[in-house]
Amino acid sequence: MTRVSAGLFDDLKMDKTLLLNLELKRSERRRNLRYRTSVVLDPENVPVAKVPEKIIPKRVEKTVDEYAKELEQWLKKMKCTGVTGVRLEHFKDINVGVSSEPLDPSSPSMEPYPNIWREKHTYKGYRDENGRAKGRAVITMENGDTISGLFHEGLRHGECRTETSRLNLSHMVGNYVNDQLEGIGRVTFANGHQLEGFFRHGVLTGFVRKYDEKKRLTDFGLYENGKACFIWWKLIEDGGAVIGHVNDEGQLTGPEIVYLYPDFKTGFLGHFEDGVLVQAQAVQLEAVVEDYKLLIPLFSDPAGLYFRRDISDFVSMTKEPLLADPYETEWVEVRPSTVPFANEGLFARRSVESGHILAFYNGIRKELRRSWDKPDWVKSAYRIFDPTREKGSLDIPPDYVDFTNYSASLSHKTNHSFMASAEFDVFHHPRFGLVPALVSSTSIQAGEEIFVHYGYTLQHCPDWFTDAWAEDNYPVPESFKIPRQEG
Repeated sequence: MTRVSAGLFDDLKMDKTLLLNLELKRSERRRNLRYRTSVVLDPENVPVAKVPEKIIPKRVEKTVDEYAKELEQWLKKMKCTGVTGVRLEHFKDINVGVSSEPLDPSSPSMEPYPNIWREKHTYKGYRDENGRAKGRAVITMENGDTISGLFHEGLRHGECRTETSRLNLSHMVGNYVNDQLEGIGRVTFANGHQLEGFFRHGVLTGFVRKYDEKKRLTDFGLYENGKACFIWWKLIEDGGAVIGHVNDEGQLTGPEIVYLYPDFKTGFLGHFEDGVLVQAQAVQLEAVVEDYKLLIPLFSDPAGLYFRRDISDFVSMTKEPLLADPYETEWVEVRPSTVPFANEGLFARRSVESGHILAFYNGIRKELRRSWDKPDWVKSAYRIFDPTREKGSLDIPPDYVDFTNYSASLSHKTNHSFMASAEFDVFHHPRFGLVPALVSSTSIQAGEEIFVHYGYTLQHCPDWFTDAWAEDNYPVPESFKIPRQEG
Protein backbone atom coordinates (compact mmCIF):
# COMPACT_ATOMS: atom_id res chain seq x y z
CA MET A 1 0.00 0.00 0.00
CA THR A 2 1.09 3.58 -0.48
CA ARG A 3 2.59 5.82 2.11
CA VAL A 4 4.03 9.32 2.24
CA SER A 5 6.15 11.42 4.50
CA ALA A 6 4.87 14.40 6.45
CA GLY A 7 5.71 16.74 3.60
CA LEU A 8 3.03 15.43 1.29
CA PHE A 9 2.66 18.34 -1.09
CA ASP A 10 5.22 20.81 -2.34
CA ASP A 11 4.00 23.49 -4.74
CA LEU A 12 1.43 21.12 -6.20
CA LYS A 13 4.09 18.50 -6.93
CA MET A 14 3.85 15.15 -5.21
CA ASP A 15 6.80 13.40 -3.59
CA LYS A 16 8.57 11.07 -6.04
CA THR A 17 8.19 8.13 -3.67
CA LEU A 18 4.45 8.73 -3.55
CA LEU A 19 4.27 8.86 -7.32
CA LEU A 20 6.10 5.58 -7.48
CA ASN A 21 3.94 3.89 -4.83
CA LEU A 22 0.69 5.11 -6.35
CA GLU A 23 1.86 4.07 -9.82
CA LEU A 24 0.53 7.35 -11.16
CA LYS A 25 3.21 7.33 -13.86
CA ARG A 26 2.55 3.85 -15.11
CA SER A 27 1.30 3.22 -18.64
CA GLU A 28 -1.42 5.50 -19.94
CA ARG A 29 -3.49 2.53 -21.01
CA ARG A 30 -5.09 2.51 -17.55
CA ARG A 31 -5.64 6.22 -17.50
CA ASN A 32 -8.64 6.46 -19.80
CA LEU A 33 -11.83 5.57 -18.02
CA ARG A 34 -15.29 6.14 -19.34
CA TYR A 35 -17.52 7.23 -16.49
CA ARG A 36 -21.24 6.60 -16.94
CA THR A 37 -24.04 5.26 -14.84
CA SER A 38 -26.53 4.17 -17.46
CA VAL A 39 -26.42 2.03 -20.58
CA VAL A 40 -27.08 3.30 -24.07
CA LEU A 41 -27.97 1.09 -27.00
CA ASP A 42 -25.19 2.34 -29.27
CA PRO A 43 -21.82 1.91 -27.55
CA GLU A 44 -19.97 3.50 -30.44
CA ASN A 45 -21.55 6.90 -29.74
CA VAL A 46 -20.82 7.02 -26.02
CA PRO A 47 -18.60 10.01 -25.19
CA VAL A 48 -15.37 9.09 -23.41
CA ALA A 49 -14.42 11.26 -20.45
CA LYS A 50 -11.27 13.27 -20.90
CA VAL A 51 -8.76 12.28 -18.24
CA PRO A 52 -5.60 14.32 -17.64
CA GLU A 53 -2.30 12.62 -18.32
CA LYS A 54 -1.13 13.21 -14.78
CA ILE A 55 -3.26 13.15 -11.69
CA ILE A 56 -2.01 15.70 -9.19
CA PRO A 57 -4.23 16.31 -6.17
CA LYS A 58 -5.19 19.87 -5.44
CA ARG A 59 -3.65 21.44 -2.40
CA VAL A 60 -6.43 21.20 0.14
CA GLU A 61 -5.61 21.90 3.74
CA LYS A 62 -7.36 19.28 5.87
CA THR A 63 -6.76 17.82 9.26
CA VAL A 64 -6.31 14.10 9.77
CA ASP A 65 -9.75 14.00 11.40
CA GLU A 66 -11.25 15.64 8.31
CA TYR A 67 -9.57 13.12 6.02
CA ALA A 68 -10.84 10.29 8.22
CA LYS A 69 -14.37 11.70 8.08
CA GLU A 70 -14.09 11.95 4.31
CA LEU A 71 -13.21 8.24 4.11
CA GLU A 72 -16.03 7.31 6.47
CA GLN A 73 -18.67 9.22 4.47
CA TRP A 74 -17.33 7.87 1.18
CA LEU A 75 -17.57 4.28 2.40
CA LYS A 76 -21.17 4.86 3.50
CA LYS A 77 -21.97 5.93 -0.05
CA MET A 78 -20.18 2.89 -1.44
CA LYS A 79 -22.52 0.68 0.58
CA CYS A 80 -25.67 2.12 -1.03
CA THR A 81 -27.47 -0.65 -2.90
CA GLY A 82 -30.66 1.11 -3.95
CA VAL A 83 -32.85 -0.75 -1.45
CA THR A 84 -33.74 2.57 0.19
CA GLY A 85 -34.10 4.29 -3.18
CA VAL A 86 -30.58 5.74 -3.15
CA ARG A 87 -28.07 4.17 -5.53
CA LEU A 88 -24.36 4.83 -5.92
CA GLU A 89 -24.88 6.74 -9.16
CA HIS A 90 -27.04 9.29 -7.33
CA PHE A 91 -23.93 10.79 -5.73
CA LYS A 92 -22.35 13.42 -7.96
CA ASP A 93 -18.94 13.03 -6.32
CA ILE A 94 -18.77 9.31 -7.15
CA ASN A 95 -18.37 8.85 -10.88
CA VAL A 96 -17.52 5.24 -11.66
CA GLY A 97 -18.06 3.31 -14.84
CA VAL A 98 -16.69 1.03 -17.53
CA SER A 99 -13.08 1.13 -18.67
CA SER A 100 -12.53 2.51 -22.16
CA GLU A 101 -9.35 0.51 -22.71
CA PRO A 102 -9.40 -1.88 -25.69
CA LEU A 103 -10.77 -5.23 -24.62
CA ASP A 104 -8.48 -8.23 -24.90
CA PRO A 105 -10.35 -10.79 -27.07
CA SER A 106 -9.12 -13.58 -24.79
CA SER A 107 -10.67 -12.02 -21.69
CA PRO A 108 -12.94 -14.37 -19.71
CA SER A 109 -16.63 -13.64 -20.21
CA MET A 110 -19.31 -14.12 -17.56
CA GLU A 111 -21.96 -14.74 -20.21
CA PRO A 112 -23.47 -18.22 -19.63
CA TYR A 113 -25.22 -18.29 -23.04
CA PRO A 114 -23.06 -16.57 -25.67
CA ASN A 115 -25.21 -18.08 -28.48
CA ILE A 116 -28.68 -18.92 -27.26
CA TRP A 117 -29.98 -20.14 -30.62
CA ARG A 118 -27.52 -23.02 -30.68
CA GLU A 119 -29.06 -24.37 -27.50
CA LYS A 120 -32.09 -26.62 -27.38
CA HIS A 121 -34.90 -24.36 -26.23
CA THR A 122 -38.52 -23.32 -26.42
CA TYR A 123 -39.50 -19.78 -27.36
CA LYS A 124 -42.41 -17.68 -26.17
CA GLY A 125 -42.81 -14.20 -27.61
CA TYR A 126 -43.22 -12.13 -30.73
CA ARG A 127 -41.24 -12.49 -33.97
CA ASP A 128 -40.53 -10.06 -36.79
CA GLU A 129 -41.37 -10.62 -40.46
CA ASN A 130 -38.22 -12.69 -40.82
CA GLY A 131 -39.13 -14.95 -37.92
CA ARG A 132 -36.57 -13.48 -35.57
CA ALA A 133 -37.19 -12.78 -31.87
CA LYS A 134 -38.61 -9.30 -31.38
CA GLY A 135 -39.75 -7.34 -28.34
CA ARG A 136 -40.29 -9.03 -24.97
CA ALA A 137 -39.79 -12.79 -24.96
CA VAL A 138 -38.94 -15.76 -22.75
CA ILE A 139 -36.57 -18.53 -23.79
CA THR A 140 -36.53 -21.76 -21.78
CA MET A 141 -33.54 -24.04 -22.23
CA GLU A 142 -33.67 -27.82 -22.19
CA ASN A 143 -32.06 -27.84 -18.72
CA GLY A 144 -34.65 -25.43 -17.30
CA ASP A 145 -32.57 -22.26 -17.51
CA THR A 146 -34.47 -19.20 -18.72
CA ILE A 147 -33.63 -15.97 -20.52
CA SER A 148 -36.25 -13.26 -20.43
CA GLY A 149 -36.11 -9.72 -21.74
CA LEU A 150 -36.06 -7.57 -24.84
CA PHE A 151 -34.97 -8.72 -28.30
CA HIS A 152 -34.32 -6.99 -31.61
CA GLU A 153 -33.65 -8.77 -34.90
CA GLY A 154 -33.11 -12.02 -33.01
CA LEU A 155 -30.57 -10.54 -30.58
CA ARG A 156 -30.84 -9.55 -26.94
CA HIS A 157 -31.12 -5.78 -26.99
CA GLY A 158 -32.17 -4.05 -23.78
CA GLU A 159 -32.64 -5.36 -20.27
CA CYS A 160 -32.50 -9.15 -19.95
CA ARG A 161 -32.49 -11.58 -17.06
CA THR A 162 -30.81 -14.99 -17.19
CA GLU A 163 -31.57 -17.66 -14.61
CA THR A 164 -29.02 -20.43 -14.86
CA SER A 165 -26.83 -22.91 -13.01
CA ARG A 166 -23.99 -22.51 -15.49
CA LEU A 167 -20.70 -20.93 -14.35
CA ASN A 168 -21.81 -21.42 -10.73
CA LEU A 169 -24.44 -18.71 -11.19
CA SER A 170 -27.99 -18.26 -9.98
CA HIS A 171 -29.05 -15.35 -12.16
CA MET A 172 -27.76 -12.21 -13.83
CA VAL A 173 -29.48 -9.03 -14.96
CA GLY A 174 -28.19 -6.32 -17.26
CA ASN A 175 -28.57 -4.33 -20.45
CA TYR A 176 -27.61 -6.03 -23.69
CA VAL A 177 -26.45 -4.44 -26.91
CA ASN A 178 -26.38 -6.69 -29.99
CA ASP A 179 -26.60 -9.82 -27.82
CA GLN A 180 -23.76 -8.82 -25.47
CA LEU A 181 -23.90 -7.51 -21.91
CA GLU A 182 -22.84 -3.87 -21.86
CA GLY A 183 -22.61 -1.38 -19.01
CA ILE A 184 -23.76 -2.13 -15.50
CA GLY A 185 -24.83 -5.67 -14.67
CA ARG A 186 -25.78 -7.53 -11.51
CA VAL A 187 -24.84 -11.16 -10.92
CA THR A 188 -26.01 -13.53 -8.17
CA PHE A 189 -23.97 -16.67 -7.61
CA ALA A 190 -25.20 -20.09 -6.51
CA ASN A 191 -23.92 -19.49 -2.95
CA GLY A 192 -25.95 -16.28 -2.64
CA HIS A 193 -23.00 -13.91 -3.10
CA GLN A 194 -23.56 -11.03 -5.48
CA LEU A 195 -21.58 -8.84 -7.82
CA GLU A 196 -22.42 -5.50 -9.38
CA GLY A 197 -20.07 -4.17 -12.01
CA PHE A 198 -19.52 -2.72 -15.44
CA PHE A 199 -19.27 -5.00 -18.45
CA ARG A 200 -18.16 -4.80 -22.04
CA HIS A 201 -19.10 -7.68 -24.33
CA GLY A 202 -19.92 -9.74 -21.25
CA VAL A 203 -16.49 -9.12 -19.68
CA LEU A 204 -16.04 -7.30 -16.38
CA THR A 205 -13.94 -4.24 -17.08
CA GLY A 206 -14.43 -1.22 -14.84
CA PHE A 207 -15.75 -0.56 -11.35
CA VAL A 208 -17.02 -3.62 -9.42
CA ARG A 209 -18.66 -4.15 -6.02
CA LYS A 210 -19.08 -7.54 -4.33
CA TYR A 211 -21.58 -8.59 -1.67
CA ASP A 212 -22.04 -11.58 0.62
CA GLU A 213 -25.19 -13.70 0.91
CA LYS A 214 -26.68 -11.13 3.33
CA LYS A 215 -26.17 -8.38 0.75
CA ARG A 216 -23.42 -6.73 2.78
CA LEU A 217 -20.69 -5.01 0.80
CA THR A 218 -17.45 -7.03 1.11
CA ASP A 219 -15.10 -5.77 -1.63
CA PHE A 220 -14.88 -3.10 -4.29
CA GLY A 221 -12.34 -1.93 -6.83
CA LEU A 222 -11.52 -2.16 -10.51
CA TYR A 223 -11.51 -4.92 -13.12
CA GLU A 224 -9.73 -4.92 -16.44
CA ASN A 225 -10.19 -7.62 -19.06
CA GLY A 226 -12.09 -9.79 -16.61
CA LYS A 227 -9.51 -9.63 -13.80
CA ALA A 228 -9.27 -7.54 -10.63
CA CYS A 229 -6.54 -4.89 -10.80
CA PHE A 230 -5.11 -1.78 -9.15
CA ILE A 231 -6.39 -0.74 -5.67
CA TRP A 232 -9.06 -2.80 -3.93
CA TRP A 233 -10.92 -2.30 -0.66
CA LYS A 234 -11.88 -5.36 1.38
CA LEU A 235 -14.36 -4.62 4.18
CA ILE A 236 -14.06 -6.96 7.15
CA GLU A 237 -17.37 -7.95 8.75
CA ASP A 238 -17.34 -6.63 12.33
CA GLY A 239 -13.93 -5.15 11.65
CA GLY A 240 -11.97 -2.61 9.64
CA ALA A 241 -10.82 -2.63 6.02
CA VAL A 242 -7.87 -4.01 4.07
CA ILE A 243 -6.61 -1.85 1.20
CA GLY A 244 -3.94 -2.31 -1.41
CA HIS A 245 -2.89 -3.48 -4.87
CA VAL A 246 -4.25 -6.91 -5.72
CA ASN A 247 -2.00 -9.56 -7.25
CA ASP A 248 -2.64 -11.47 -10.48
CA GLU A 249 -5.10 -13.73 -8.63
CA GLY A 250 -7.07 -10.72 -7.39
CA GLN A 251 -5.88 -11.20 -3.82
CA LEU A 252 -4.69 -8.56 -1.37
CA THR A 253 -1.33 -10.23 -1.01
CA GLY A 254 2.04 -8.51 -0.80
CA PRO A 255 4.44 -6.44 1.30
CA GLU A 256 2.59 -3.11 1.15
CA ILE A 257 -1.00 -3.82 2.14
CA VAL A 258 -2.80 -1.74 4.75
CA TYR A 259 -5.27 -2.70 7.46
CA LEU A 260 -7.36 0.34 8.44
CA TYR A 261 -9.11 0.42 11.82
CA PRO A 262 -12.70 1.75 12.10
CA ASP A 263 -11.47 5.19 13.17
CA PHE A 264 -10.12 5.53 9.59
CA LYS A 265 -6.88 6.93 11.00
CA THR A 266 -4.96 4.07 12.59
CA GLY A 267 -3.61 1.12 10.69
CA PHE A 268 -1.00 -1.52 9.95
CA LEU A 269 1.18 -1.43 6.85
CA GLY A 270 3.10 -4.52 5.85
CA HIS A 271 2.81 -8.05 4.52
CA PHE A 272 -0.63 -9.62 4.14
CA GLU A 273 -1.73 -12.87 2.53
CA ASP A 274 -5.19 -12.65 0.92
CA GLY A 275 -6.10 -9.85 3.31
CA VAL A 276 -4.81 -11.63 6.44
CA LEU A 277 -2.03 -10.06 8.51
CA VAL A 278 1.36 -11.73 8.31
CA GLN A 279 3.69 -9.00 9.54
CA ALA A 280 3.17 -5.25 9.69
CA GLN A 281 3.98 -2.04 11.55
CA ALA A 282 1.70 0.67 12.86
CA VAL A 283 0.94 3.70 10.68
CA GLN A 284 -1.22 6.81 10.90
CA LEU A 285 -3.34 8.43 8.19
CA GLU A 286 -1.81 11.58 6.72
CA ALA A 287 -3.85 12.36 3.63
CA VAL A 288 -6.36 11.05 1.09
CA VAL A 289 -6.01 11.25 -2.69
CA GLU A 290 -8.28 10.18 -5.52
CA ASP A 291 -7.29 8.01 -8.45
CA TYR A 292 -9.60 6.18 -10.86
CA LYS A 293 -12.41 7.74 -8.82
CA LEU A 294 -11.37 5.67 -5.81
CA LEU A 295 -10.23 7.30 -2.59
CA ILE A 296 -6.79 6.12 -1.55
CA PRO A 297 -5.56 6.78 2.00
CA LEU A 298 -1.90 7.74 2.40
CA PHE A 299 -0.03 6.92 5.57
CA SER A 300 3.05 7.82 7.52
CA ASP A 301 6.14 5.68 7.17
CA PRO A 302 5.70 2.47 9.17
CA ALA A 303 7.63 2.50 12.42
CA GLY A 304 8.04 0.59 15.64
CA LEU A 305 7.73 -3.09 16.45
CA TYR A 306 6.18 -5.62 14.10
CA PHE A 307 2.70 -7.01 14.67
CA ARG A 308 1.89 -10.55 13.57
CA ARG A 309 -1.19 -12.74 13.49
CA ASP A 310 -1.43 -14.06 17.05
CA ILE A 311 -4.55 -16.15 17.69
CA SER A 312 -4.85 -17.49 21.23
CA ASP A 313 -5.50 -21.15 22.00
CA PHE A 314 -5.98 -23.29 25.12
CA VAL A 315 -2.32 -23.00 26.09
CA SER A 316 -1.02 -19.62 24.93
CA MET A 317 -2.73 -16.23 25.01
CA THR A 318 -0.15 -14.26 23.05
CA LYS A 319 3.51 -14.27 22.11
CA GLU A 320 3.83 -10.52 22.71
CA PRO A 321 1.96 -9.62 25.94
CA LEU A 322 3.39 -6.09 26.13
CA LEU A 323 2.91 -5.12 22.48
CA ALA A 324 0.21 -2.47 22.81
CA ASP A 325 -2.51 -2.19 20.18
CA PRO A 326 -2.08 1.09 18.25
CA TYR A 327 -5.84 1.69 18.04
CA GLU A 328 -6.33 1.27 21.78
CA THR A 329 -3.37 3.56 22.41
CA GLU A 330 -5.21 6.29 20.51
CA TRP A 331 -8.54 5.95 22.29
CA VAL A 332 -8.16 4.55 25.81
CA GLU A 333 -5.69 4.26 28.68
CA VAL A 334 -5.37 2.40 31.98
CA ARG A 335 -5.27 4.48 35.16
CA PRO A 336 -6.15 4.00 38.85
CA SER A 337 -9.92 3.54 38.98
CA THR A 338 -12.30 6.03 40.58
CA VAL A 339 -14.07 3.04 42.14
CA PRO A 340 -12.86 2.30 45.70
CA PHE A 341 -10.80 -0.91 45.95
CA ALA A 342 -11.08 -1.52 42.19
CA ASN A 343 -7.39 -0.90 41.50
CA GLU A 344 -7.10 -0.14 37.77
CA GLY A 345 -9.77 1.14 35.38
CA LEU A 346 -10.15 1.99 31.70
CA PHE A 347 -10.43 5.66 30.71
CA ALA A 348 -11.22 7.45 27.45
CA ARG A 349 -8.33 9.42 25.98
CA ARG A 350 -10.68 11.28 23.64
CA SER A 351 -14.36 12.15 23.62
CA VAL A 352 -16.44 9.63 21.67
CA GLU A 353 -20.04 9.25 20.61
CA SER A 354 -22.24 6.20 21.06
CA GLY A 355 -21.24 3.21 18.91
CA HIS A 356 -17.50 3.90 18.97
CA ILE A 357 -15.18 0.89 19.31
CA LEU A 358 -12.98 1.48 22.35
CA ALA A 359 -10.89 -1.61 23.12
CA PHE A 360 -10.54 -5.36 22.55
CA TYR A 361 -10.73 -8.43 24.78
CA ASN A 362 -8.11 -11.03 23.95
CA GLY A 363 -7.84 -14.03 26.24
CA ILE A 364 -6.81 -17.63 26.58
CA ARG A 365 -9.46 -20.10 25.44
CA LYS A 366 -11.13 -22.20 28.11
CA GLU A 367 -12.80 -25.57 27.91
CA LEU A 368 -16.58 -25.59 28.00
CA ARG A 369 -17.83 -25.45 31.57
CA ARG A 370 -19.99 -28.38 32.63
CA SER A 371 -23.48 -27.42 33.76
CA TRP A 372 -23.03 -29.13 37.14
CA ASP A 373 -19.75 -27.36 37.98
CA LYS A 374 -20.11 -24.90 40.84
CA PRO A 375 -18.90 -21.47 39.67
CA ASP A 376 -15.76 -20.05 41.24
CA TRP A 377 -16.39 -16.30 41.06
CA VAL A 378 -12.80 -15.44 41.96
CA LYS A 379 -11.19 -17.64 39.31
CA SER A 380 -13.73 -16.65 36.66
CA ALA A 381 -13.69 -12.93 37.40
CA TYR A 382 -12.24 -12.14 33.96
CA ARG A 383 -14.01 -14.81 31.95
CA ILE A 384 -16.02 -13.64 28.94
CA PHE A 385 -17.75 -15.22 25.95
CA ASP A 386 -15.69 -16.59 23.06
CA PRO A 387 -17.35 -15.53 19.78
CA THR A 388 -15.57 -18.31 17.88
CA ARG A 389 -17.21 -21.17 19.83
CA GLU A 390 -20.75 -21.70 21.01
CA LYS A 391 -20.73 -21.66 24.82
CA GLY A 392 -16.95 -21.18 24.74
CA SER A 393 -15.15 -18.59 26.84
CA LEU A 394 -11.99 -16.51 27.03
CA ASP A 395 -10.12 -15.76 30.24
CA ILE A 396 -7.21 -13.65 31.47
CA PRO A 397 -4.50 -15.79 33.13
CA PRO A 398 -3.60 -14.63 36.69
CA ASP A 399 -0.13 -13.48 35.58
CA TYR A 400 -1.69 -11.20 32.95
CA VAL A 401 -4.18 -9.40 35.19
CA ASP A 402 -1.49 -6.88 36.13
CA PHE A 403 -1.10 -4.15 33.52
CA THR A 404 2.69 -4.31 33.85
CA ASN A 405 2.61 -7.92 32.62
CA TYR A 406 -0.01 -7.65 29.89
CA SER A 407 -1.06 -4.62 27.85
CA ALA A 408 -1.72 -6.08 24.38
CA SER A 409 -5.51 -5.58 24.81
CA LEU A 410 -7.31 -3.55 27.45
CA SER A 411 -11.04 -4.30 27.62
CA HIS A 412 -10.57 -6.50 30.70
CA LYS A 413 -9.62 -3.36 32.66
CA THR A 414 -13.19 -2.02 32.42
CA ASN A 415 -15.03 -1.97 35.76
CA HIS A 416 -18.69 -2.83 36.37
CA SER A 417 -21.62 -0.47 36.79
CA PHE A 418 -25.37 -0.99 36.63
CA MET A 419 -25.35 2.25 34.63
CA ALA A 420 -22.91 1.25 31.92
CA SER A 421 -21.41 3.60 29.35
CA ALA A 422 -20.20 0.72 27.15
CA GLU A 423 -21.13 -2.80 26.13
CA PHE A 424 -19.49 -5.80 24.51
CA ASP A 425 -19.81 -6.69 20.83
CA VAL A 426 -17.54 -8.70 18.52
CA PHE A 427 -14.68 -7.56 16.30
CA HIS A 428 -12.45 -9.19 13.68
CA HIS A 429 -9.08 -8.00 14.91
CA PRO A 430 -6.14 -8.22 12.47
CA ARG A 431 -3.90 -9.64 15.19
CA PHE A 432 -6.20 -11.55 17.56
CA GLY A 433 -8.92 -12.70 15.17
CA LEU A 434 -12.57 -12.68 16.23
CA VAL A 435 -12.71 -11.37 19.80
CA PRO A 436 -15.09 -9.42 22.05
CA ALA A 437 -14.78 -5.64 21.72
CA LEU A 438 -15.84 -2.83 24.02
CA VAL A 439 -18.18 -0.35 22.30
CA SER A 440 -19.50 2.90 23.75
CA SER A 441 -23.25 2.84 24.38
CA THR A 442 -23.45 6.56 25.09
CA SER A 443 -21.30 9.65 24.68
CA ILE A 444 -18.12 9.52 26.76
CA GLN A 445 -15.94 12.52 27.51
CA ALA A 446 -12.15 12.56 27.34
CA GLY A 447 -10.68 11.55 30.68
CA GLU A 448 -13.86 9.78 31.81
CA GLU A 449 -13.74 6.28 33.26
CA ILE A 450 -15.57 3.69 31.15
CA PHE A 451 -17.99 1.22 32.74
CA VAL A 452 -19.66 -1.93 31.45
CA HIS A 453 -22.32 -4.22 32.90
CA TYR A 454 -20.66 -7.55 33.71
CA GLY A 455 -23.70 -9.52 32.58
CA TYR A 456 -24.43 -11.36 35.82
CA THR A 457 -28.00 -11.90 36.97
CA LEU A 458 -29.09 -11.46 40.59
CA GLN A 459 -29.76 -15.19 40.71
CA HIS A 460 -26.33 -16.15 39.40
CA CYS A 461 -23.60 -13.78 40.54
CA PRO A 462 -20.89 -13.16 43.15
CA ASP A 463 -21.82 -11.63 46.51
CA TRP A 464 -20.36 -8.22 45.72
CA PHE A 465 -22.75 -7.90 42.78
CA THR A 466 -25.93 -8.42 44.86
CA ASP A 467 -24.55 -6.20 47.63
CA ALA A 468 -23.89 -3.37 45.19
CA TRP A 469 -27.39 -3.67 43.80
CA ALA A 470 -29.10 -3.91 47.19
CA GLU A 471 -27.16 -0.97 48.64
CA ASP A 472 -27.42 1.15 45.50
CA ASN A 473 -23.65 1.36 45.69
CA TYR A 474 -22.15 1.45 42.21
CA PRO A 475 -20.33 4.02 40.07
CA VAL A 476 -22.21 6.38 37.79
CA PRO A 477 -20.46 7.50 34.59
CA GLU A 478 -19.65 11.20 34.54
CA SER A 479 -21.68 11.64 31.35
CA PHE A 480 -24.78 10.42 33.22
CA LYS A 481 -24.51 12.95 36.01
CA ILE A 482 -26.69 16.04 35.87
CA PRO A 483 -24.74 19.22 36.56
CA ARG A 484 -25.79 20.85 39.82
CA GLN A 485 -27.68 24.09 39.30
CA GLU A 486 -26.32 27.12 41.19
CA GLY A 487 -28.78 28.99 43.44
